[in-house]
Amino acid sequence: MSGNSSVSARLAKASEPEAQTAQATASVGGFAQLVDWYNYLLVHTSVWTTAGIVAGDKDESTNRIHFGIQTRAGRDELKKKLLAADVPCDLILLDSKVRSGFSGMPGAAAI
Repeated sequence: MSGNSSVSARLAKASEPEAQTAQATASVGGFAQLVDWYNYLLVHTSVWTTAGIVAGDKDESTNRIHFGIQTRAGRDELKKKLLAADVPCDLILLDSKVRSGFSGMPGAAAI
């Protein structure tokens, strides 16, 4: 993907201690495409097995997928998995806290 170098740079910067979210740079189409990407990540990647992941959700208002991840090591591991999955830039937001709109992941306990 041509945008992977800018994605890598932003994700590397997001590893700095003061960074609370990791975000890349371009958008996906409509909500249906967002649902497709969410389902793809669910079925075809290991993002859901990342240590420290506590939630995942599709956000219609921002057209992004949000992941709640509790640990720095887990966040770093998840970023690597997302880069390997070659998802579109700006599709994923990683948060250290669970947002009020998050739904629990399949098999995860509600927080």
